[in-house]
Amino acid sequence: VNALLSSAARRLLVPAAGAGALQSTQKQSQQTSITKCDSANTYRRPNVGATNIRKRMTSIGRFSMISETVENPSIPTFFIALSGKADMEDMNQQWKKKGILEKHERFQSTICSDDNRYFKRNPDASQFEDYASTTFHSTTYRTDLKNRIQHFLTSKMDMSEKLWEAQISSGALGSSGAISKQKVRRILEEADEVSPPDTETLLLFRSHHALADGVSLGSVMYQASDEAELIGEKIEQQIQLYKQKSKRRKKTMSAYQKFLRILAMFWKAVISLLKHGILVLTSSNPFDVIMTQSSIGAGRRSVSWCDACTVEEAKQIAKVLCPGSTVNDLFVSCVMAAVARQLQNHHSKLALSSSLQPAVPRSLNVVIPVHLTGGVLLPGEGIGNRIGAFVSSISTDYLPSSESYSSPENLSVVSQSLAESKSSPAALISWMAAKFCSDYLPEAMTKIIMRSANANAVCVVSNVRSPAELKLHYNGRPVESIAGFLPLPPGVPIGVVVQSYQGTMSLTVTADKRAVPDADQFLYWVLEEYQRLSDL
Repeated sequence: VNALLSSAARRLLVPAAGAGALQSTQKQSQQTSITKCDSANTYRRPNVGATNIRKRMTSIGRFSMISETVENPSIPTFFIALSGKADMEDMNQQWKKKGILEKHERFQSTICSDDNRYFKRNPDASQFEDYASTTFHSTTYRTDLKNRIQHFLTSKMDMSEKLWEAQISSGALGSSGAISKQKVRRILEEADEVSPPDTETLLLFRSHHALADGVSLGSVMYQASDEAELIGEKIEQQIQLYKQKSKRRKKTMSAYQKFLRILAMFWKAVISLLKHGILVLTSSNPFDVIMTQSSIGAGRRSVSWCDACTVEEAKQIAKVLCPGSTVNDLFVSCVMAAVARQLQNHHSKLALSSSLQPAVPRSLNVVIPVHLTGGVLLPGEGIGNRIGAFVSSISTDYLPSSESYSSPENLSVVSQSLAESKSSPAALISWMAAKFCSDYLPEAMTKIIMRSANANAVCVVSNVRSPAELKLHYNGRPVESIAGFLPLPPGVPIGVVVQSYQGTMSLTVTADKRAVPDADQFLYWVLEEYQRLSDL
């Protein structure tokens, strides 16, 4: 389809032989055809500059824009903490050297004010500094940085001006809390005794989901590092290995087996739709009553972050306690335990009527985002929105709220439930449904569908894997910490990101302040459950 569109667009762009004296009305008609071109390429012709040509937004990007609400803007936020001082000029040089804005032209785009289905390129913003500002460094440990992150997550972004922005600040090493005290000690122990680092640089980013998904943005940050070429080689090697395995599987399958496989996927799609429909109709979110009774205003956030463990330790715990489970299963089980404790905490404080007993229902729903290309940008691929999701129902029989509370059993229940959803095409179906809503349905209806499609889930848990376990550098400055924060979908009060960098698993929490007044406490409950599992 893209090839046909591209061919059609080029025919519009190339003047016909002998048609030098075209009428102004014909030129205007041709201009309209160019701006309506739904293509990923920029087309040029005489007398028509690239800045006059619009590009159609991806359906999922537009879906994120029209489905957001005032209290739930769709703005992912993340920080990168460096040891050493870096300023605006350093970042300008780094992005220019790596060609980030040239590789991903969407970074220079805005939303067309007259038609929000299209991007248009901003010719006056072609450098990193055009989207970034230098600000005062956080001095109160973690508190100032929390406030800045919460502001980035909730404040409105004028997308007719820009789709992303960044702040740069520098101060004493470890002063902001972006680099943990444990990491600071390790940095000083490993540093040169003659000139140990005493400064940190904090890069705080945010972008609208219309620009790209979180995986795409994370990949760009890796592409901007000094190690970009090496990471690209490792990704290419992984892709080649996957292709070889896939080719071997296809060779061993007969035509009849392929037919049965297609039939099985179709059947799984039908079952997935039925199950999701049942969850939408029968589930309830216990936080709804709590947030309704809260005196805290809607739209406020509480955030927290920490390093949890090494990747190898988490893998070993999952393997020993529940063979076949993953690191993501492990942390989803820990998050669900924290959700149960948070509900118990609210229940003990609020004067809830007896009709609302028990504090925790028989099951809780969780949303798991899935990147459709495996969590990386493929070679030569631009940023975009390739995110689907599925909803899993988790039994609360073995959570802290139950008399039969058992951390290993809870891990087993979570692993089984997620495995069932992972084997289905639910994530792909959700992506296709969002695309359909964006392209064909009224915005008001899309907002309603977005909220109901979450099936009254209590939380979103996203797993962001590092493409290579390397220590990154920006213009020679070591990257010590990376942390991303989820924008909360409408109706879902808690978002957790499980991410890895340089062999370390870290966690972030973004929560509606009415549901989770203290994200630090919530994160403590997550780590407490992890500790229970690691002690077994």
